Amino acid sequence: MQEKLKELALRYEDLQAQLADPSVYGDAERLKTVNRELKDLTPVAEAYQAYRQAEADRAAAEELLSDPEMRELAQEELTAAREEMERLRQELKLLLLPKDPNDRKNVILEIRAGTGGEEAALFAASLLRMYTMYAAARGWRTDTVELNETELGGVKECSVLIEGEGAWSRLKFESGVHRVQRVPETESGGRVHTSTATVAVLPEMETVDVQLNPADVEIREGESPLEFTLWGRDGDGQLRELPRQELLLFTPFQPEVGSPYGVSLLRSMPFLTGILLNIYQAMGMNWERMGNVRFAVVYKPGDAPLEQSMAQERSRQIAREWSAAMEAGRDGRVRDFVAVGDVDIKVIGADNQVLDSEVPVRQILEQLVARTGIPPFLLGLSWSSTERMSTQQADMMTSELTAIRRGLEPVVERICELWLALHGFDRRVTVDWEDINLQDLVEEARAELYREQAEELRLAREGKEG
Repeated sequence: MQEKLKELALRYEDLQAQLADPSVYGDAERLKTVNRELKDLTPVAEAYQAYRQAEADRAAAEELLSDPEMRELAQEELTAAREEMERLRQELKLLLLPKDPNDRKNVILEIRAGTGGEEAALFAASLLRMYTMYAAARGWRTDTVELNETELGGVKECSVLIEGEGAWSRLKFESGVHRVQRVPETESGGRVHTSTATVAVLPEMETVDVQLNPADVEIREGESPLEFTLWGRDGDGQLRELPRQELLLFTPFQPEVGSPYGVSLLRSMPFLTGILLNIYQAMGMNWERMGNVRFAVVYKPGDAPLEQSMAQERSRQIAREWSAAMEAGRDGRVRDFVAVGDVDIKVIGADNQVLDSEVPVRQILEQLVARTGIPPFLLGLSWSSTERMSTQQADMMTSELTAIRRGLEPVVERICELWLALHGFDRRVTVDWEDINLQDLVEEARAELYREQAEELRLAREGKEG
């Protein structure tokens, strides 16, 4: 314990030195942290300093025991020093005990009426008054987040934010079921009623910026398709169940039957784009072959013995002449190719059919655009050239966006309600979406101009008539 106390004393001196540093005051978050830690260490440091002083007093009294004239007085001081050291030793043991990390946090107090009907609601109201009066006596600030009252002044349910030093440490054991047995004011027969109310004490959560990689999160189903838990990777890369599952929100978009995951609108995109790329690659190869014409030169020697014996030499001569003529053409020169004998020259692939790629490319592009849900005219595609068809496509897109909004609205409400409740605000939320308007802004401006011009003409006419 002595070594621990020495370390804490050195840390206390270091924190005091940091407070004397002007740079600390320029960082609000660091200053808050230093003050908080210094406040926690102050009781330990003061008790340890008193213990060292009592230890010094004991040593001084022991030295005076050898003096006959001061022995009696030294014995009294020695006894007092030893008693003080023992008292401080027990106090230091209590101060060194591990503390609840939530002791400094504010509290969210929730009270709900249980069994007992109206009498339970009145009992819940009494509990609410008791906790608010206790908070006022401690100097804490209270803020009612939610309150649902009955006609007789009872409380069905309520949430109160209590802010103050040590709120959690003093109220955390109040959680549970509270019961009262009494004759209610509404009872005319004098019978004793038993009523209950539940009290939940939650520490106020701090805002933490978390960077979560979706690839590190896994959703595992429970006993039913509606039950699932979220798992994430820890520092060692192992999948573990994430804490505080009640604060995690997961809502799949377009869920697939038998799976907790949603279906992406772009799931078929890789397949379709792969086919489209293959078509474009084939088109490129065909144009390269058609643009770079290849020839087949065939020499057929006659049946005469002389021609048969000179066939190989004649073939080499024809090959050299053909190569020279082709090289001259590449350099921009014209050179005739003259061959003696039966020489056949054909263009390779000239009789092959060139595939029509317009139809399949159009079909693949239509599938890709359909998967995005974007009207073709917004992408610059004139497949539907009529204004009526474009208007219908815009209406369909508006309907799809509205459907997506309906799916997202409960998710946004849940997130906002949870955040407001944790920060002590009224958690009633209303999600308002802007109107979806895909009309051309130029047309809207032109219509507004026409209206203003008409209004000017009307005013001018009324002025002449008046």
